[in-house]
Amino acid sequence: MLGNAQNLCDLKEKAQVEQYIVDNYRISGAPYEGFKIYGGETNSLEIPEAITMAWGDFDHDGIEDLFVHGEAHFKRYQQTIKQAEMLILTGRKKKHKKITFPKRYFRKGINPVRPYVQILKKNTKAYLLLSVQMSRAGAKLSEQSVGTLYVKNDHLMPYSADPDKEAVVKIEFKTDYCYGTCPVFEIVMDKGGHVRYKGIDHVVQRGEKDLQLDQADWAYMSELIQNIQLRKLKDMYSVDQTDNQTGYLTVHYADGSIKKIQDYGLAGSYGLSVLYDYIFGLIDF
Repeated sequence: MLGNAQNLCDLKEKAQVEQYIVDNYRISGAPYEGFKIYGGETNSLEIPEAITMAWGDFDHDGIEDLFVHGEAHFKRYQQTIKQAEMLILTGRKKKHKKITFPKRYFRKGINPVRPYVQILKKNTKAYLLLSVQMSRAGAKLSEQSVGTLYVKNDHLMPYSADPDKEAVVKIEFKTDYCYGTCPVFEIVMDKGGHVRYKGIDHVVQRGEKDLQLDQADWAYMSELIQNIQLRKLKDMYSVDQTDNQTGYLTVHYADGSIKKIQDYGLAGSYGLSVLYDYIFGLIDF
């Protein structure tokens, strides 16, 4: 077993990387039973340009990180689950953080959606060009670019050459029920770090709480909102499935403008799914 403090560049072979992931990380709160990087016999992507393992400085700290796309094996309710997973292991010296790609966007309908990544490098910095390959009954495969991403604050950040310049001053987000155990909650956060939280059902903390938000969290979310140009997105999104959860996002800007989005299925855009994923992480306290 390679210690977590070792340099990622010491992992030369796919088998080493697979075992390292199994030994050092968890998925959905459960230990890995196995991990297979796509490629060769395990390549279910069948997309020639897809990258399944690559080094690059994705968090722009001067240290090489490792991107991996493969199939994770783990147990849930005594059943073995096989699930596609894209992740980045950061190259920092003390501990290599595992950063996962939000999956909800790729499950947003009855038609298969297969994500894949290409690596873009500019000077010493690396970016991930995320695309999806979609199929519809009786139709040829179609390709769609989702966006360019890098890592910031240990989370994915959509890149934008022309972000919204208007400052975000307040973020409101709430969810309703789905046919299952989706977390139902309401949260209001402002630029001063004040948080009003109400946990309703299927959450770790129920009831109303006044909390304080770390400024790094606020800076990340406000920059993400600016980068995805939230005000240019549609007001309503919906997946073509039943029994999903709806998210209600309201963002207030310094100029007094307000943008509201109703998103049934929480998959309106990949940038939105990154934001939702981050907020769901915040309420898991």
